[in-house]
Amino acid sequence: MKKSSFIRLDERLVHGQVVHGWLRHLKARTIVVVDSRVAVDPLRQQIYRSAVPRGIDVQFMTPPQCEEVIDTLDETLFLFSSVEQMEEVLQQHPVQEINIGCMQKKSSRQQEFNSIYISDDELDRLRNLKATGAVIVFQKVPGEKKFIL
Repeated sequence: MKKSSFIRLDERLVHGQVVHGWLRHLKARTIVVVDSRVAVDPLRQQIYRSAVPRGIDVQFMTPPQCEEVIDTLDETLFLFSSVEQMEEVLQQHPVQEINIGCMQKKSSRQQEFNSIYISDDELDRLRNLKATGAVIVFQKVPGEKKFIL
């Protein structure tokens, strides 16, 4: 992956914190939404595109499609909706850092790092990614205190 690109897990995908916080902070020119369901749902794609400023390219991919381009795209914000789909891509494409944002409360999850909820299985998957050399950073918005796994 190009050093100017950024990996983020955020179940809400494209929303205000991403557009007004991360996109501006990173100065990314492209957003790649990696989600198997959204990649085949034109209505959801249209909704997400409408939240992004003009001039920003938005692409929607399945994990296998993302694997084909992740090492070639520059100045790109990769947004994953789940730890499982992120792990599928990043096990074969190690990165330096993974940012964990919104992971909402569910019965299978417990509260961890600054109101981020995570299950034991998801935590194990993140540890697997950490073993590839990635630093796992829990941080909802730029400037907020970082929690490192």
